[in-house]
Amino acid sequence: MELIVKEARKVWIPNHPTHGYRPGQVDDNADEGDHLLVIDIEGKKFQVPKAEALAVDPACLTGVDDLLTLGDFNEPALLHNIRVRYEEDKIYTGIGTPILISVNPYQNIEGLYSVERMREYKRFAAKAPSQAGGGLPIHLYSVADAAYRAMLQEKASQSIIISGESGAGKTEATKRMLAYLAELQSSKPHDLGQRTRSVESQVLDANPVLEAFGNAKTVRNDNSSRFGKFIEVEFDANGKLLSAQISNYLLEKCRIVTQQPEERNYHIFYQLCAAAKKGADLPAGLQLHAAEDFEYSKVCPTISGVDDVAEFAAVLECMVSLGFSQEERDTIFRVIAAVLHLGEAQFTPCPREGQDGISVANDSSVSLSCELLGLPLEQMQDVLEHKTLEDPLTRKIIHMQDAASASFTRHSMAKVIYARLFDWLVWRINESICNKGLQKDVRKIGLLDIYGFEVFEWNSFEQLCINFANEKLQQHFNMHMFTLEQRLYTSEGITWDHIQYQNNQHIIDTLERKPLGLFCLIDSECLMRSATDATLLSKIQNSYKNSNVISKASRFATTEFKVSHYAGDVVYSVDTFLEKNTDKLHADVVALFKESKLELVKKLFTDPRFSPEAKPAGGPRPLRRQTTRNMDDQRRERQNVTVSMMFREQLDRLVEDLNKTNPRYVRCIKPNALKQPNELDSLDVLRQLRCAGMLEAIRIRRAGYAVRRPFKEFFSRFRVLAPHLVAAGSDPDYRSLCQRLVTEVEERVCKQGVALEEKSWQMGQTRVFMKEELERRMEQMIVESAKRQVQTIQRCWRGFAQRRKFQQLRNAALQFQAAARMALRARSFQSLRSAALEVQASLKASLASAHLQRQKIAATEIQAALRTFGALGAPPEPREDLSPGPAASPVRDLETSVRKLEASPKTGLGTVNLDASIRNAALNLGGGGALDSLRSELMARLEGGGRDAGVEPGHPLSSSLRQVAAEGLSFKDSAVKNGKSPVQRIPDEEEFPMRKTIINQRKIMEQLQQQFKDALDKPDEDEIKPLELDGEASREQMQQLQDEIKKLRRDIGTLKASLSSCQQDGQARALEATEYLEQVSSLKAQLEDIRFAHRDELNVERKQTQDLRGEVDRLNKRLQDKEGAMPAVHWRSEAEQAAISCHAEKEKSNTRAAGRAGEKPQELGAAKIHAEQGT
Repeated sequence: MELIVKEARKVWIPNHPTHGYRPGQVDDNADEGDHLLVIDIEGKKFQVPKAEALAVDPACLTGVDDLLTLGDFNEPALLHNIRVRYEEDKIYTGIGTPILISVNPYQNIEGLYSVERMREYKRFAAKAPSQAGGGLPIHLYSVADAAYRAMLQEKASQSIIISGESGAGKTEATKRMLAYLAELQSSKPHDLGQRTRSVESQVLDANPVLEAFGNAKTVRNDNSSRFGKFIEVEFDANGKLLSAQISNYLLEKCRIVTQQPEERNYHIFYQLCAAAKKGADLPAGLQLHAAEDFEYSKVCPTISGVDDVAEFAAVLECMVSLGFSQEERDTIFRVIAAVLHLGEAQFTPCPREGQDGISVANDSSVSLSCELLGLPLEQMQDVLEHKTLEDPLTRKIIHMQDAASASFTRHSMAKVIYARLFDWLVWRINESICNKGLQKDVRKIGLLDIYGFEVFEWNSFEQLCINFANEKLQQHFNMHMFTLEQRLYTSEGITWDHIQYQNNQHIIDTLERKPLGLFCLIDSECLMRSATDATLLSKIQNSYKNSNVISKASRFATTEFKVSHYAGDVVYSVDTFLEKNTDKLHADVVALFKESKLELVKKLFTDPRFSPEAKPAGGPRPLRRQTTRNMDDQRRERQNVTVSMMFREQLDRLVEDLNKTNPRYVRCIKPNALKQPNELDSLDVLRQLRCAGMLEAIRIRRAGYAVRRPFKEFFSRFRVLAPHLVAAGSDPDYRSLCQRLVTEVEERVCKQGVALEEKSWQMGQTRVFMKEELERRMEQMIVESAKRQVQTIQRCWRGFAQRRKFQQLRNAALQFQAAARMALRARSFQSLRSAALEVQASLKASLASAHLQRQKIAATEIQAALRTFGALGAPPEPREDLSPGPAASPVRDLETSVRKLEASPKTGLGTVNLDASIRNAALNLGGGGALDSLRSELMARLEGGGRDAGVEPGHPLSSSLRQVAAEGLSFKDSAVKNGKSPVQRIPDEEEFPMRKTIINQRKIMEQLQQQFKDALDKPDEDEIKPLELDGEASREQMQQLQDEIKKLRRDIGTLKASLSSCQQDGQARALEATEYLEQVSSLKAQLEDIRFAHRDELNVERKQTQDLRGEVDRLNKRLQDKEGAMPAVHWRSEAEQAAISCHAEKEKSNTRAAGRAGEKPQELGAAKIHAEQGT
């Protein structure tokens, strides 16, 4: 120890006058011998024996959340840690998982109980259920959540025992944890057809009602619970809140009629009076006014900071929520008002027959109470004025009551009506929040809020019962924390150093063990008719002379005795002990209340559920089976039942229920007796910690193994940490599997640099024992492993979802692309089709225009040639042959084609045809006139030449002249026949010498015609056959003609080249048409593919595709037709070019002939110009 002190430099100062224990600095310079000189933070010096000096752990100087994490733990560290945290408004400190120390702050700490804080613990528990709030500061919410998660995981009921002295905050802690359990249901689905408000809301609404009727202001607490309650919240297997049930214990009835100074009656009396004074909607006839005006509520009518009117409105709202009808609420308020008025009853002394009697005939309070309770006034007066007694011979004796007896009866009536009304309220609330249906696999969480240990200046029978209840709960705590723990270690063969703790079993035995227990002595004394409180005290003192539990309060005490409880010594006054324990209600009073006109009041005295023998009233309990025993025996048994007997029976049932659960403890500490915030009485807090056994609890929690799981359960829980361990076979060795698993996990944790305690785990005979730290690490590893697996699952799922989404997007894109391609190709096809139609239209128009031009040129050339032959005086036969002969067939064909083209409005040839017709008519008229004039002139020259030559009749030339004249006449006749009117003249004989010249010219023309024809047939031959002419006069002319013919042949060659170029151009156009056909065929194939690929998806486009297909087929057919028509166009173009060349040659010859003859050159020039324009 000295070594520790020297190294620590700080030690605890024991027995500090204000702080109990306080850390101080060791003064190394001082030499105090066997003592250390220690200086506290205020500079005060203390001497501490070196043998008792305890080193200060630096961790406790700043405060820790969990006391088990302190390195060197002792009582000073416990006290100082709580003090430091309390100064920082950290009122909760944990001792591992199952124990929570709560210090009442006597103020509202901002955010401590906010909804957001509640949801924070809820969210954390949902994310990491196995840690049960381990990642957040210790809180009431974490305790409630741990119980809830353990209930679901372990499939076992849980309990939370809230204990502490009066004013330590037990009721508030119960409400906060109940609110958290209700908050856990906010995300649970509710079945259809449920009640209007959820069960959790109704459970919360029950608290204000119970507090109004069962809580009161005491010296130590402004809202002290004057009854005990055990709330069992039921859940199904999925954690859904099903219902709740409340059991109440030992309501403090004496408070109804009398209160200590600075204390109040139950809250409901003051709330009802305040509401009536404010004009609230209350039943008529209550006649209530200020609370201080009534005997039962005149002490301390108000509480600082409490608005009774607002509190009453909240209580009324909760009653409505719980389903209290208007009639029930009105009856309740009538009973409360009747109790207040009953306390105002005045008794007038009225001696009768030598006995002291009283009279209440003229008391208005009694009559008002009877009216409110529905009781007959005469019977009420009789009960107050008289008492009916029964002697052993069953004879009834009517005894007059004095004022004290009448007041006692009045107080008894007030207490019994209010106490049974409270029992009915608990039953009625249970009817609202309890599930009527049968549920399988129901699990419970019990919240026990029972009176704390009480020590007042004047302690009576109620304090004895309350403190006895705390002894039983402390025994339960010791049993679970120490006795059963160490007994389990021994049976399982666990290496263990037994811990000594303060066992209160001998105190409980002294108080209740038969036949010498204190309660047995009190009950037996109540059976004695002559027993009094003084005789009871005498028997107590004589019976426990040598007891260290019960003793005399003082040497001169006459009405008191002392009991040494585990929490301290308490002095009790025996005044009214027997009366309160007996709590007998006179038969006249019971009979009076049974006559009530109010159904609820009558029910309180006729229904066995609300009789004292049927307690607790926290829900319907099975009634004992009735037998055929004598009714007198039953009545006698009921009369012998005392309050202590019923209360001990209730406690036994409560402890039995708690033993069936896994308990957790909330130890509430009262920081000071003045109810002041930010004030901590260290000495009193240390006393409470010692009484609660916190130091021993910490020691056993640190030394023991808080976690103990059966082998199979442990392996099933943690097998995920060692997947290679497999439970093979029908009966696997789970013990060895668990041992290997824990060993591997421990090695893994140590490799992570985490220092574990020595013997962090041991293997028992049937289960694994483990420290909380190791279990916390293993749970954390499970969470991390589960997180990795969840991430893997999420990754796979996200991959699958993304792949499916990609496939959907890809399919949608393909469909969109297909639709887009179809639309684009349909649009392209429409464009190509329109372009093809335009090309075809342009090609057709060009070909038709060229064809028309060629036909016009050919017609013009033929007409010009025919007119030239006629102008040269050709015989009429050829002229006549122009019309009907073969030469006219091409003209007729051309005229037919021209008419067809003219019929089409697109060719625009109407104007061209009209112009051509006008030009042809002008040419025909001019040519016809010129030929007639030439013929007439030639005939005249022929006749003149014959006469000049001296050709007489009979001359050999006369026959020729006559023949020429005949031909001229025949030509003239034929012209007349054809509609012409040539000048007819008979040649003279002097014209016959010219006949030879004319004949020569005729031959020349025939030869020219033949050469022209040969040139057309054989254009490649350069040799020109010489013309055969008669006479030398024409040789020069013939030479010119031959030159012209050669020139013509050269022109024909040029025209042929041009014709070849045109032919090649036509072939190129044919290739373009073929390419168009191929494109159309490609489009057709693509459209077919699209149609088959989207047969089911594009029903709407199918018809359009079919229409396009038909359109393509028609276009293909037209192009095929066009392709077949191209060769004819090409051949026709060659013939037309040949005709153009022939026409040009003939035009030149005619011009020269006309020039030589001197006949009408202007007309021929005009004809030539017209022909060139046509070409």
